[in-house]
Amino acid sequence: MLSFRHNSRNKIPNISIPCFRLSQNKGDILNNNTNQNEQITMTMFSDYPDVVSVEQVTEMLHIGQVLAYKLLKDGTIKARKVGRRYIIAKKNIIEFLSEVS
Repeated sequence: MLSFRHNSRNKIPNISIPCFRLSQNKGDILNNNTNQNEQITMTMFSDYPDVVSVEQVTEMLHIGQVLAYKLLKDGTIKARKVGRRYIIAKKNIIEFLSEVS
C-alpha cells in the first residue's frame, strides 16, 4: 500500500492507495470479482427454479410488479414472451444484477 504524508509545502493530505499485482492476464482481478459475485448471487437464488415468473422476479429483486414489467419490456432483463406470460431464465436475472453492480 502506498502512503503519502502531509507536507507543509505541497499541502498533500495523508492518502492510502491499495496496490494490486496484475498477472499476465490483466483482466484477472475483474474476472475474479465477477465470478465471486455470480457465485454469491447463485447461492442467494438457489431456492428459485431455473425459469422464473414475473412474480418471482419481483421477490428476487425486491421490486414492484410495474418496474419488473418495465425492465422486461425494455429488454433490460432478457425474457421470452409466450402468449401473455413472460418466461425468464434465472441466469438472465443474475446477468442483470452483474451489469447493474
